[in-house]
Amino acid sequence: MPNIISSDYELHTRPYISALIITGSLLFSAGYSLIFALNFFTFFASTFLIAFVAMAKYVMTTHAVYVALCQICLMAVYVGVESNNWEIFIYIMDTVVF
Repeated sequence: MPNIISSDYELHTRPYISALIITGSLLFSAGYSLIFALNFFTFFASTFLIAFVAMAKYVMTTHAVYVALCQICLMAVYVGVESNNWEIFIYIMDTVVF
């Protein structure tokens, strides 16, 4: 039975569109985290002690790392689904988690 809903054009362009969306969301989340971190540090530097700034810097750095790891996991899921090669997904997830 032929697949009427999806065309050859869609099958060939869908992976690239998905990769663009994931890359765009990665750049947006990184930029947003950076802007939020800078505003956060400015507020704390003018309001609280240096110790709080150091603690906030640690928290924001770990938050940015966790956001990046989540984006890597999302990319791994995409690669695993599109290529039907789940070993790549498992290796990347093991690397991220451990």
